[in-house]
Amino acid sequence: MLRAAEALHDALDPDRTYPFDFVAYRLTGYRRDYGDDSLLVGEAVAEDLRLLIDRLSRGLDLSPSDGDTRTVDQVAAALGVSTKTLSRWRKDGLRWRWVRPLPGARRVLGFPAAALDHYDRLRPGRLERAARFTAVSDEERAALLRRARRITERVEVAPRRVAEHLARRSGRAVETLRLLMARHDREHPDHPIFPDRGHPLTPRQRRVIARARRRGVPVSRLAERFDRTPAAIHRVLLDRRAADARRVDLTHVPHPQFDRPDAAEVYLRPIAGTARFTDPFPPDPSGDAGSVLPDDFPPVLRPLFAWQPLPPPALRSLVLRMNFLKHRAEQTRRSFAGRPARAAELSLFETDVAAAARLRGRLAAAHLPLTVSVARRQLVGQATSGPVELLRLVETALPVLTETLDRYDATQRPRLGSVLRNRLLRRFADTRPDPDHPARARRRESPEAAADRLLAEARRLGVGGSG
Repeated sequence: MLRAAEALHDALDPDRTYPFDFVAYRLTGYRRDYGDDSLLVGEAVAEDLRLLIDRLSRGLDLSPSDGDTRTVDQVAAALGVSTKTLSRWRKDGLRWRWVRPLPGARRVLGFPAAALDHYDRLRPGRLERAARFTAVSDEERAALLRRARRITERVEVAPRRVAEHLARRSGRAVETLRLLMARHDREHPDHPIFPDRGHPLTPRQRRVIARARRRGVPVSRLAERFDRTPAAIHRVLLDRRAADARRVDLTHVPHPQFDRPDAAEVYLRPIAGTARFTDPFPPDPSGDAGSVLPDDFPPVLRPLFAWQPLPPPALRSLVLRMNFLKHRAEQTRRSFAGRPARAAELSLFETDVAAAARLRGRLAAAHLPLTVSVARRQLVGQATSGPVELLRLVETALPVLTETLDRYDATQRPRLGSVLRNRLLRRFADTRPDPDHPARARRRESPEAAADRLLAEARRLGVGGSG
């Protein structure tokens, strides 16, 4: 199969499409109906074939004489290029195989003569130019570096752009010129072409960049201030966003259905029973949260408790939607684990996290009346049962409410209200105040101060969609 894969690789036209049956026949030598009518792009098939050749040749004991194969060092010496250049050519269409130079020796990369001929047809003139390559003389190097310095003194530009400009003028490779300038800056740190580019930004500088950008400072100004290109500043900001993304708590209840191809279409569709609302959680016009609030409840908190109760089907749909958004965000976060994150990945992650947070906050707000009801019953018969004590109990209940939403499985029984009520009763029992405790002798808190503290805790947890 190795020879069949190599022959097919060299016969493919990168710009043409090929039926799957044709590719399978050329590889296996058998004709059969695979039931696959898809068309495969030649360039993509060739890339997969190079990986297949790599895998197959690792399992064979091929010698350099097989196919007139030369090792990577021999090809580099013959063409006058570096092994890095050959690595770039491999990504650009040059196929290879693994060979043993001597019996028992370790395998090394080799390039058959047919592979080099195919690459020369695929990229006309590249091998010839490489063979004609001459080292950069001292005079030419000095002239190139002077021209690069003049460019950087006039405009703020990345090293890659300068190398591309010089390559068009000199006929040298872009990578050659980029490495030439980088080597000069390493050897002459007191007079570099690109000041400070050899030194990475410190953690403090990265924090300053992120904070300044949040305050609206343009990227161009940050690039000028820190002597970096705008692309480098964007990379710092992306790294900062990725670091923040890795710290986000995505506690949720996963379901196998979340991994279905149509999961987004199913779980993010309009919710049954709420189509008449522009918002599935409209405030209660009466503003009394079902009359569970006492008359002396602080007015500043009443809007937080004014939400329509949800019917069980809508509640189940919203909890599943919240869990799906967290699940998708977790999958997105895993996709950039161990590598720099892309802007599109971070945008999708942040969008899903924000949508899940809004859902959780509004689900929590819809259950605040139940929280108040359970808290009021705890104060029945107690000597201290004023508004301050009620507000303290509700403040204690908020983390219980949000944690219950994070861990509630909407596909199981019992219902969310029953689970929340039982957890609140256990929490209130653990935190019941002792009237003889010395802390009771401290200065009494005003209802306004207790209300402000409760409102701040609600905002911190995102209850009501405020987070």
